[in-house]
Amino acid sequence: MNKLQVVETNGLSEIVEIDEQELAKSYVDLKSATQELNFKFDMYTRRLLLEGKLIGVKIQRKGFSKWYVERASIEAYASKARSGMRRYVLRIDSENEEQVREALSKLKIEYQLELNYKGKSDSEQ
Repeated sequence: MNKLQVVETNGLSEIVEIDEQELAKSYVDLKSATQELNFKFDMYTRRLLLEGKLIGVKIQRKGFSKWYVERASIEAYASKARSGMRRYVLRIDSENEEQVREALSKLKIEYQLELNYKGKSDSEQ
């Protein structure tokens, strides 16, 4: 069994060893991960790795290093992206609340409404 040296894991410098068979079974290279995620550029996938949204390792081999992304994390990220759920927080004045609620209902948008109540400041009293 050939052991490879991991020099970085999701932005954290860490020196550990991983079995080459385990790497081939559980990980894909950065280019393949980018294609599976339907991204145009590798830098998008690399950014997700560094942000911790994907799990991956950086392997040092013969004078160069290469990122590998865990297959399970690609699937988890892709399924989350496919679900299309995005979180929007709206901050509106209370006098516009009813109009905003009606508009969001017509568009069938799930939302969390945060109202901005205008109170009197100490100087106005």
